[in-house]
Amino acid sequence: MGGAGRARLRWLGALVVALFLLSGCDPDPPPASLSRTPSIAWRPCGDGVECGELTAPLDYGHREKGDIRLALSRRRAEDPSQRRGVLLVVPGGPGESGTQMVSLDRERFTPGVRRHFDIIGIDPRGVGASSAVHCPRLEQTDVIARDDAEFNTIRAANSRFAEGCAARTGELLRHLDSRTAARDLQQVREALGEQQVSIYGSSYGTLLAGSYAELEPKRVRAMVLDGVVDPSVGLDVAVEREAGTLDEVFTDFTTWCARTTECALHGRDVGGLWDWLVERAREAPIPSSTGAVADDEVLLSRLYQLLYSSRNWPAAAGSIKLALEGDAGAFVNRAEPDSATSAPPPPSPAVQPTPDPEYHPEGLHSAVVCADRPPPYLDRERIDALARRVSERAPRFGEYVVWSQFRSCVGWPTAGGEARGAFHAPGLAPALVLGSHGDVATPLVGARAVTEQLPGSSLVVLDADEHGVYGWTSSCVDNAVERYLADGILPPPGTTCTVS
Repeated sequence: MGGAGRARLRWLGALVVALFLLSGCDPDPPPASLSRTPSIAWRPCGDGVECGELTAPLDYGHREKGDIRLALSRRRAEDPSQRRGVLLVVPGGPGESGTQMVSLDRERFTPGVRRHFDIIGIDPRGVGASSAVHCPRLEQTDVIARDDAEFNTIRAANSRFAEGCAARTGELLRHLDSRTAARDLQQVREALGEQQVSIYGSSYGTLLAGSYAELEPKRVRAMVLDGVVDPSVGLDVAVEREAGTLDEVFTDFTTWCARTTECALHGRDVGGLWDWLVERAREAPIPSSTGAVADDEVLLSRLYQLLYSSRNWPAAAGSIKLALEGDAGAFVNRAEPDSATSAPPPPSPAVQPTPDPEYHPEGLHSAVVCADRPPPYLDRERIDALARRVSERAPRFGEYVVWSQFRSCVGWPTAGGEARGAFHAPGLAPALVLGSHGDVATPLVGARAVTEQLPGSSLVVLDADEHGVYGWTSSCVDNAVERYLADGILPPPGTTCTVS
């Protein structure tokens, strides 16, 4: 394997799909100082949205190190007479923008939520329009290290990348863990003048939301966790769960193809064709009309992403069909630059608040996950042994899932440690936990575990293959969320919803 374009795609794909858990950089931080009350300067920024900014300590244990900037966006409650307070939107990734979730798509939140709440989006520290991570361009490497030479190449490239991020970002790079970011949410609550807040956390944001709940459990009025990561297990357990679910969802996809003519591969052996395509791409990358080529890791990365939602299945089938015909354009999207490295595309100037043009999401991702939830080991022998074991359960995706999530921290200076343990938030009001049977990024077993970790909480399961279920996928789910957030009424245990 090789080639700048393929390597760039593999790197991005590995980072996109590598989510997760928590360990914590500062297990016993000193209590937050109440010596000053933060404030937010709000301004109109279009489409009924207000943009704001406040400062927070770079290092809560050493405030003399200075402050960072936190970017916010707000949509006020559409019916002030029925206002229930504020809803903090905690985005996933890590690296996604909460301000954009709120400012760019009014319809992202259902009418009952918009009516009752001021919806507040935040770019967590290091992200987007907040004080952001800056890094050099990415070097090309494979995702899977098949020998010591490839592993050493990954480790050296990651080490250089981390050094470059540290040189460009400064001290902030060492203070991006979720427990520190949770204290930023405390600053936001105080600046808003709210005694309590409601929270919606999605995907990786469920970890940040849960960390805040541990910090200030009695300040949380209500909390919705959608696409939940279980902090009680290590990365080795998490990747086995994820790879197993991914292979199961792929089987669901092939079953769908067998029964519906909407599938471009209807009437054919989809599983067999896919296996042949991956093997062919491993031996010789598949060309495309875009000018780029796709090897096996590019194919696995792209299909992994497409299987996040069953709504993508028609596109997945069409992409495979084209690749079988000799054009892998749907997997690679576009040709990459000729250089061995490339920078993320600049953000659109139309986005408000405007993201830092030098923000590097891949660098942010590595800094957060390697601090929050580092792999339990970082040597090739044990990673490879885990990959072989996981592949016994998940032969199609097991090896790729393991390496895509371990490799980011190989050579990163803060990596190496144990899982942080289950959520522990005495005094927290019962939460509403959401999951689906076929969530390939945050499998349902994790949502069940977190529901048990938060006593009195309720789990709603969508009978579908989706990562993230609130927001126009199921009226049953949306109604449960609206009723819980507005009136504090949880659905009964065992509630299962369908797509509508």
